Amino acid sequence: LPVRGWRKALRRRWTDRGWIVPIESKRKVRARRDVLVNHALGDPHGMGMLSLMMHNAKVEPRSQFLFQNLRKGDVCIDCGMNVGIVSDMMLHMKATVYGFEPHPKLFTFLKQKYEGNDSISLYPQAVWHTPGEMKFHINSNEDEKLLDWSQQASLVAGAGREQFEVEAIDVDVIDLTEWIRAEILPRHGEVYLLKI
Repeated sequence: LPVRGWRKALRRRWTDRGWIVPIESKRKVRARRDVLVNHALGDPHGMGMLSLMMHNAKVEPRSQFLFQNLRKGDVCIDCGMNVGIVSDMMLHMKATVYGFEPHPKLFTFLKQKYEGNDSISLYPQAVWHTPGEMKFHINSNEDEKLLDWSQQASLVAGAGREQFEVEAIDVDVIDLTEWIRAEILPRHGEVYLLKI
């Protein structure tokens, strides 16, 4: 290694696939997390807490402006809420949230989580381009952590879930476009954010 710039040379190296830039050191990651936590504690109802929430949810920097520009009363629709991480960010910015989660156990969890919150409406349905009933494929091994097994659910059979025991259940499906036309547009006029 050359004497000058040896640190930079250690950080980047050329391989047959191109430049390899190693993952940040644990110390840098910890320092950035500490800054985010300090900002969140200093600003628990504003952008400091939102920044920490986006960091924890691994929101890509190019998508963060969607949450930062939310205003009170903006309408957001969360299709496939899972445990409500994205909805939490929307609610933090005082948005009006409509959430869909067809997984029966997750829907029960979400009802308890958001009980008494008038800013969110929950629907135990899946969204599709036609209404009706469909098979919803879920991980039948619920001995794992909630986040692990809950992220394995899909209307699409297979979908990279071959390593899990999959069970198919029938769920109600709504036509999302028609639902927005009938329920949201007459009441609110527009939708700010649609997360699918």
